[in-house]
Amino acid sequence: MRSLVGSLLYACLTRPDIAYSVNKLDQFMHKPCEQHLVAVKSVLRYLNGTLDYGLAFFPSLENLQLIAFADVYWGGSVDEKRSISGSCVYLSGNLVIWGSRKQKIVSQSTTKAEYRSLADVASDTTWLEELLSDMRVTMEAVPVI
Repeated sequence: MRSLVGSLLYACLTRPDIAYSVNKLDQFMHKPCEQHLVAVKSVLRYLNGTLDYGLAFFPSLENLQLIAFADVYWGGSVDEKRSISGSCVYLSGNLVIWGSRKQKIVSQSTTKAEYRSLADVASDTTWLEELLSDMRVTMEAVPVI
């Protein structure tokens, strides 16, 4: 079972959609049980059913623009009581950055959790804007979050 989870960890490099599930499975590899094997088989069935899925990048006739979205699940991690943030950034309609992670700090309210999530996606957007600037790509509009 450890070799299966190790293979799935390697698969996460090209299939980020399974990263969270595989990470959770990997946390229990010191003492795996039957339910973990069931979960590994579920991930393998998912991969088998989604072989043709992927991200497509299309040229855009529109102006280059960054559009970002962020959301948070307040207190989402039952084990640690930390909120789970999710975000995605589009460059002219093409998904270029996405992620889901636990926040570093326990938030006392949904407003604070949302603010931290917005700060994270603003940081990602600024980083991407600077990267494009270094590559001499000029943005036509201000990023929208």
